[in-house]
Amino acid sequence: MREIARALDADLVMEATVLTEGDRVRIQARLVDGVRDRKLWVEEFVGRAADPDELQRRIAVAVAEASNRPRRR
Repeated sequence: MREIARALDADLVMEATVLTEGDRVRIQARLVDGVRDRKLWVEEFVGRAADPDELQRRIAVAVAEASNRPRRR
């Protein structure tokens, strides 16, 4: 993760696992401190495959909130 963060010149990197279960999509999103290679936040989202925009909106809001939290260095 450190190499990826360095290449992107990013402090934070988001990674995710996506699973489909019939008409449902399950996403486990993680926000990682790229310098320390430590998970800062992990959350699971479940939504309908037919409504990806709603799922995307929920993830974006949660990631924005998590990335604005104070971090210990």
